[in-house]
Amino acid sequence: MSSKFKLNIICFIIFTGFFTNSMAGELLHGPISDGAKVNINQGSIVFYREDSKNIQKTPLIFINNNVVGALLPGEYVQAKACSSSINLRVASRGDSLRKGALQAVGISRDSITYIKIIEDKNKIFLPVIVDSVQGKEELNGIKISSNLVNRYVPKLVLDGDSLFAFDSTELSSSSRILMDELIGDIAMCPNQVKTLKIIGHTDRLGSDKYNEELSFNRAEAVANYLITNGIDLPLKIEGHGSKEPVTTNCKGKYSSTLIECLQPDRRVVIEY
Repeated sequence: MSSKFKLNIICFIIFTGFFTNSMAGELLHGPISDGAKVNINQGSIVFYREDSKNIQKTPLIFINNNVVGALLPGEYVQAKACSSSINLRVASRGDSLRKGALQAVGISRDSITYIKIIEDKNKIFLPVIVDSVQGKEELNGIKISSNLVNRYVPKLVLDGDSLFAFDSTELSSSSRILMDELIGDIAMCPNQVKTLKIIGHTDRLGSDKYNEELSFNRAEAVANYLITNGIDLPLKIEGHGSKEPVTTNCKGKYSSTLIECLQPDRRVVIEY
């Protein structure tokens, strides 16, 4: 199965407060949401920036190419990660946006990874992984949590043609491997995924009514498989028909070539 279909859950939850102890080790937390403690299948990342005279430029943090926020001088933020690695990039936001290099960062389960944001001689912000001793010591002088807001809606886009035969709502045998991977990844972080929204999409071939029914029935088939195999979460099922195509250059009359060109439009999207 192609790796592009693999669900890679990265769960960002913002914490505020000071150091305390938990069964998973030391965590920064105050009034936190339910299930916020790190468990054996999770890791935690603390980004922090020491006090600085440079308030004109702000480091903008990207995780897997999604903006998760910015750090002012003397601020920290803590996030949980259910994946064993993330792709990190720190940009410098000021007069213009200067993106830094992409960096792969390994995340240890049941522990905290400390990442200090520093400025080089050119006033470019860089992420530096520090050991826990240094991280804890430097964080003692940082009491303000960042107002980072996660603007990223995690989603998994499933190729409809890998799940179903063309014009069918019956899950293919190969799709069960894909669904089982999804179920396993969700089970790794039981406190992170609260709901699932499953949206079916079709290409433009066929009537609007038929496509709406087909897209809903396909989303429902995915939902039923997840439920049957242990997913006990609130599910919202929608069929959007052909209203939201992703292709832009598929032209011509009905043919095998047109069907192949429209393939990306036939998909099931899972938002969590």
